[in-house]
Amino acid sequence: MPIAEFAKDAQGATRDFVMIVNEQILNECREARQFVWFVDVTAESRPFNVSNFNVPEAGGNFCSRGGRFGAHSPNENQPPMYAKRLVFVAWFNAGVRAIDIRDPYNPREAGYYIPAMTDKTDKRCVKMPTAPSAASARSRRTTWRSTTAATSTSSIAPTPACTSCS
Repeated sequence: MPIAEFAKDAQGATRDFVMIVNEQILNECREARQFVWFVDVTAESRPFNVSNFNVPEAGGNFCSRGGRFGAHSPNENQPPMYAKRLVFVAWFNAGVRAIDIRDPYNPREAGYYIPAMTDKTDKRCVKMPTAPSAASARSRRTTWRSTTAATSTSSIAPTPACTSCS
């Protein structure tokens, strides 16, 4: 991919990258945090890490929320509108993260989506202080937030079942 910073350089203006996503294994931060890594593989025999992406724990008290907190898996489908621009990575109890990768040396969060916890949420995956009533569960909203814009949109959506809790 072309790198704007190196556009005037005699060599290296175009680089090849691979994104590596580690997977968190244990609940509630009982192991080293797992990240997303960006590796320059232009010279296949000499790959090297150029950056990483992490979600700050303090932004949602994710270590004490229950379940796992850390990188999980990327969406490998890259339609043309997202290719070499945005990637989407599941981050367990911190939702889905949209990462702007146009500058792989400085990936940044473009937005995130964290489903609301409801009475349908798998209890192995989260700590719920009190069981919400059916009416309050239906009225909770899930939110997609853009971290680069001042506006956000909301919609009511079911919370998916937890399929890989430990």
